[in-house]
Amino acid sequence: MPTMDALRAGDGRQRLIEATLDRLAEHGNRGLSLRKIASAAGVTAPLVTHHFARKDQLLLAAYRHFRTHARSMYLAAAERAEPDPVERLAAFVGQLLQNNFANNRQRMKIWVGFLDLVLADPEMAALQAESIDLYLEEFSRTVTRIYAERGEALSAEEAHRHALGINAVLDGLWLECSLNPSRMTQEEALRVALDMIGKRIGVSYSDPPGAT
Repeated sequence: MPTMDALRAGDGRQRLIEATLDRLAEHGNRGLSLRKIASAAGVTAPLVTHHFARKDQLLLAAYRHFRTHARSMYLAAAERAEPDPVERLAAFVGQLLQNNFANNRQRMKIWVGFLDLVLADPEMAALQAESIDLYLEEFSRTVTRIYAERGEALSAEEAHRHALGINAVLDGLWLECSLNPSRMTQEEALRVALDMIGKRIGVSYSDPPGAT
């Protein structure tokens, strides 16, 4: 079992965060305790307090890591599609759906566990709002570029409305596919998403990324 020195010098904090996510994926938020997280991480409970004095601090760090890691993957896919903003948006959407289809039941448990905390904890709620704002900013910027390349003006307010619509489409598809995995394949979900988004912003996605 790692010593305090090992935790200070190494990856103890990250191991605790990952153990928290593993526990949420397996059991949800029920009965989640520092003792159980410490056991899953392979450390003793007293060592946990070196990094996190309270469970809510650990959960906040785990939530931040979960959202930041996911967003970094979406943005990496979008960057690879540059410089075309139409393809950038498609790549972002495709990566998001790919992530959510991978182990979607476990990811749903993690999200449900965190959302339960978001409703009860102002710090978690603030982090949730901040994370959503980053997605909306990405969608707004990309849609604005799409319109600009067509020679069309788009106000900040209109771009924000488009971003809200895109986010709502993706949230709805994720929930539907997580709760009813047999409803559609990942490819079908991507086609539905890009069709709805494309109609909203005047773009035709006839051959979505990854389609066969």
